[in-house]
Formats: sequence, structure tokens, C-alpha cells
Amino acid sequence: MRKKIIGIHSGRRGKMSEHAMQQVLEHTGAKYRVFALTDLTLETCDACLGCLRTHRCVKNDGVNELVAELQDASGLVFAAPEYWDGVHAKARAFWERVCFMGRHNSVFPLQHLYGVIIGVAGHGDASAAIRDLTAFFEDARIRVVDTVDVQGAYACFECGFTQTCKVGGMWDIFPIDTKIYSVMKPSIDNQEPHLPIEARRENIRSRLKSAGEMLGDHLPL
Repeated sequence: MRKKIIGIHSGRRGKMSEHAMQQVLEHTGAKYRVFALTDLTLETCDACLGCLRTHRCVKNDGVNELVAELQDASGLVFAAPEYWDGVHAKARAFWERVCFMGRHNSVFPLQHLYGVIIGVAGHGDASAAIRDLTAFFEDARIRVVDTVDVQGAYACFECGFTQTCKVGGMWDIFPIDTKIYSVMKPSIDNQEPHLPIEARRENIRSRLKSAGEMLGDHLPL
């Protein structure tokens, strides 16, 4: 098997899920390909059993092609945002399909993979998304090398109603009516800007680099 890694993110284009995933991939020392679930119109799993003998979904929306890429790889980096205390719907739809079609008759097509999970949350605690994704990885028999919790930027930073809306996610981290400036927007190099400097998390860029190096070390030669 070639030493190749697949990176998949299900967040908004050009935002934290994609950026964090890229950071990990670049430090694995392996060749990689990147896919965005935002490019797919994903249907949900109906448990129709159409995949019973083929281990391929009967729905033609790109999931089978992604699974084929994963079967030809040795590692996976998956990044997804957390919405409402769980991994968001698009990532869940993908993994429900992958796991359902990949376990019939004790066949697990992705069990050779090593993986890194990245959870992204606007309030700075993506543990619920990481919990959900870890359960999917374990169900698919993918070996989790590391998980990384990253703070992303609420869409509220860009919606145009930041200062006038009283129910935005912004106020989960800042006192309501706080004057919001661009330097207060979370990024890879600006995690937890709502906290005093001494209370902020570790350098997340370094943390993502470490996860990439760990994944690279686990890949077969």
C-alpha cells in the first residue's frame, strides 16, 4: 500500500476546519489528497441494505468514490465543526453511510487506516464533535492516532449583524454588546481571544504539527 493520506473536511470553504486539516497534512511527511464534503450533495443513510453484498452505497453522490480513495490510502485526517453539541449534519451523514456500508458480514474496508480527528467549535470546546467522530472511527475500525480541539470563528463575525443581534453565538464568548474588532476573531494563531493571554490554550499551530508528525510515524513504509 502506498504511503498516502486523505484529508477530508466538512466545514465552510477557506475556514478553520480546512485550515487546521491542512496544517496536520503538511506535517505528516506523506503525499496527500484533500476533499471537501461541501462539494457533495450528501444524502442520508436509509438502512436499505442495498450495500449488503457490495459494500457500496446505492446512492450516487460521491461517497463511494471517497471510500475508494480511502481504501487506497494509509491515513486519514478528518476535520469537522461542532453544531449544537455534536458533529454537524453533513459530517454525520457521511459517516453514517460509510459505517453502515462498511460492516456487513464483518467486513471493514477501512480498518487498515490510521487517523487524526479535528473538532472545531466557535465557543472553543469541540469535545462533543470529537466524541461523535471518534465513535464513527472506532465503528469503522480506523485507529485514532490523535484528536485536536480547535476554536473556530462563528459565522456571526461575518454576518453583518454582529453588533445588533442579541442572540448570536458571538455572545457565548463575549459579554453581550461588546464592541467587536477584527483582532478578536479566532484563528489558528489567535485562539481564545476572549480570554486573558495567560489563560489561553496551547499554541494550536504547534499542536496540529505534532498530530501530523504522529500520524506520519504510524504509517506503514
